[in-house]
Amino acid sequence: DDSSAVNMVEYAVDSGKWNVVYPTDGICDSKLEELDFTVAGYAEGVHVLVAKVTDLLGNVATARVELR
Repeated sequence: DDSSAVNMVEYAVDSGKWNVVYPTDGICDSKLEELDFTVAGYAEGVHVLVAKVTDLLGNVATARVELR
């Protein structure tokens, strides 16, 4: 939500394990964070990436995208 900072960012590919992603500045401490990460090691084809963001109050938001 608009009132608390990001606490954790994670992603999973094809319903696999959750991977923690750290902001480019190294710490989740604000409402808006910049992330830069690579998803590698998957065979050619379509894969589904789900991102999950949790704020300091425990609110969770998710987003889904297809990787090609």
